Amino acid sequence: MADPLNGSRAKVQRAKEHFQGLIIAHAQFMNLNPHGFVIDENPETGERIWRARISRETPVEWRVVAGDVVHNLRAALDFLAYQLWVANGKKGTTEDDIMFRVARFREAAKIEAAKSRVKKELGPTAAAIWDRLQPYRAGDGYERHPLYVLHELDIWDKHRLLNVVWYAVQSYEGFIGGPGENVHIEHFAGLTTAAVHGPLTDGAELQRLTLGESTPNVQMNFKFTFHVTFEQGGPGKGEPLLKTLDQLVSFVDETITLFAPLLA
Repeated sequence: MADPLNGSRAKVQRAKEHFQGLIIAHAQFMNLNPHGFVIDENPETGERIWRARISRETPVEWRVVAGDVVHNLRAALDFLAYQLWVANGKKGTTEDDIMFRVARFREAAKIEAAKSRVKKELGPTAAAIWDRLQPYRAGDGYERHPLYVLHELDIWDKHRLLNVVWYAVQSYEGFIGGPGENVHIEHFAGLTTAAVHGPLTDGAELQRLTLGESTPNVQMNFKFTFHVTFEQGGPGKGEPLLKTLDQLVSFVDETITLFAPLLA
């Protein structure tokens, strides 16, 4: 007798293959030193501007591969739901409507309705496990829950390519200067707080520093770490591409493991 989880596991394996290919492509791309920064100085105004230098845009193919990873993972969960539905005697809905449902809303009435529906479809034990995995349990952080991110990225990818862009994370190491020197910092959240910039294009301003007339030799040490991330305005919320996909793969793997005893 065939393992009912073969389909889900095959989909996850395919997602992992796409992901490993993306990891290799990312490493090769980064070895080309596609990013950096320069400092523009104006001696007359005492202004220094740190600007991004982006020599290569992220490959369009990465957007396609990321979508393949996401779609295979989402399909793995739907395959799992189908097998749980079969094991429960095909109750509660029709075959065409079965899926791994996502309670991404916050309203109590909608959550209870979803729980009731899933209990009919998958049975009480599976429904209890399903409920533990839902984004609504993350409270205000539901938009960063892996199931929510996976679901929303999959919807996005059905209508347009996932957008991955350059972002830079800024950190501050201190400055060199004498007592009483007048240092004015613009566009910076705080000396001990990292700032995030993006999406970046070549020449984008990262930091602006204006020095007083008495401080021509002040040196401020800003560091910038460049990342390839999902677009801030989309489901990935500006999170690093590889880190996010790795979390999604792990989440789906762990989810299948949780339900596996019910289909043994």
